[in-house]
Amino acid sequence: MFMACLLLIAGSLFQSTAQAQDGNPKIKVPNNPVILPAYLPDLRINSVKVNGIKADVEVWNRCKGDAPASRLRVELYAGSTKESGVYKIFEIDVPPIAGETKTTVTPDATSIGGIKYTFEGKYYRLSIDPHDKIKETVEGNNWFEKNSAPFPDSATSCEIVKPPPAAVALPDLRITKVTINGHKMFVEITNQCKGNAPANRLRLSLYGGPQKGSPGGEELEADVPAINAGAKATVTFDLIAYSSKFTTFGDKYYRLDVDSSDKVKEKIEDNNWWEKNAGPFPDPANECDKK
Repeated sequence: MFMACLLLIAGSLFQSTAQAQDGNPKIKVPNNPVILPAYLPDLRINSVKVNGIKADVEVWNRCKGDAPASRLRVELYAGSTKESGVYKIFEIDVPPIAGETKTTVTPDATSIGGIKYTFEGKYYRLSIDPHDKIKETVEGNNWFEKNSAPFPDSATSCEIVKPPPAAVALPDLRITKVTINGHKMFVEITNQCKGNAPANRLRLSLYGGPQKGSPGGEELEADVPAINAGAKATVTFDLIAYSSKFTTFGDKYYRLDVDSSDKVKEKIEDNNWWEKNAGPFPDPANECDKK
């Protein structure tokens, strides 16, 4: 009986503790945990000191990202010049190198299948990460030769390179219908692509007669509201409201230009016009999807 009571009390305490932790206002878990930027390493051979059959190779991880274990490839030439040709190639392990630190590895020429050979008086080429398995900030500076080495890297090459911003969908404004009723003109404007179009202006060039270029005309402008992708808007020119010298559109020739100041970046830039007897050619069906 006593043991049963103890078990009951312990169970109650455990349940109370669990409930307290579940509802404890002092224990806060962030809804959006901070993701720290992932820096990349950059491996570079800093120096080579030859000592008979061995060479001390200082490998420097010059950037902030940690470099995993890799390999060092050694190409030993038959003579003192590069023209003598490669005699033997072998590789050794390179341990992981923390960001902005160095390590020294020592290739031994006798590791070439037991053949006695030496670095002294021989041309050589060394390559760190020869199989290109490590993603680095600079990829072309992993080599070192007896008489040459890569150029120094720029001071900013270790900075995080931000990915290019995602391509922003562009709008495309096109006049799709014009209706005239006495002193009013109703202009339907369609945004036929996937980007939203900001507010802009619509220009009406109204000629004095039925022919294009007829003298005595005038120009009027109206505001065009912002138009979402795939949506339409209708803009009205009322000659009376504009105090125009004309009381009706009659048979007068006209030209309309949407985004008349060319301030809206569009997918297609040359289809924004409409004339009484002409209009742009239809746009290809897939034009809005082209990159």
